[in-house]
Amino acid sequence: MSKKDTQIEFEEISGVGATDIKLTAVEKLQNFYEKYKNIVFGGLIALILIIGGTYYYMTVLQPEAEAAAHADLFDAQFYFEQDSFELALNSGLLDVIDYHSGTKAANLATYYAGLSYFHLKNYDDAISYLQDYKKKDKILGALAYGVLADAQMEINQTDAAFANYKKAVNFSNNEASKPFLLKKAAIAFETNGEISQALEFYKKIKNEFPNSSFASDIDKYIGRASSK
Repeated sequence: MSKKDTQIEFEEISGVGATDIKLTAVEKLQNFYEKYKNIVFGGLIALILIIGGTYYYMTVLQPEAEAAAHADLFDAQFYFEQDSFELALNSGLLDVIDYHSGTKAANLATYYAGLSYFHLKNYDDAISYLQDYKKKDKILGALAYGVLADAQMEINQTDAAFANYKKAVNFSNNEASKPFLLKKAAIAFETNGEISQALEFYKKIKNEFPNSSFASDIDKYIGRASSK
């Protein structure tokens, strides 16, 4: 039986033609639209508001918030650079963190606060702030892991410190900061009896950063560790 004959037979039996089926589908679609049009329009309006709000935040509010946060951070940075860590904390760092949360300036203030507490030998607070610091900047992120590890070593959190020393040396390949971090980590590992890891880091300085100032006496460190 041909496709046409089958369709004719179906129409004769059911009493419904192809046109009727199409109309029924259109009617269902219209009924669905009438029933849910408020939801559909509400969803579109919500989407437009979200997109518009995001655009306004990114182009207007966020730059204004960043400018205000950086202005409040200025004095604290000055005191930090003068090694006046208590003043730095109390003259802006903690306020920027509290009142400008979510800004890049607040994140930078978190980094400075962690270093300030470390210099003040308040290792618990140093650890807390350095863990909170969002390590997006390759150089500062690597240094933050290094100081975090130093603070953990000071309170005998040795395993955590070792893990963060490794994060520090692997976070960035910056030629200024990486050999410094490698040497600091290597000394920490050597001091705590982790000789193979110490040697690995010493040799990385020698082989990968031979022109660094930290490589100038590296053979002495390699020799010392090798003799243990």
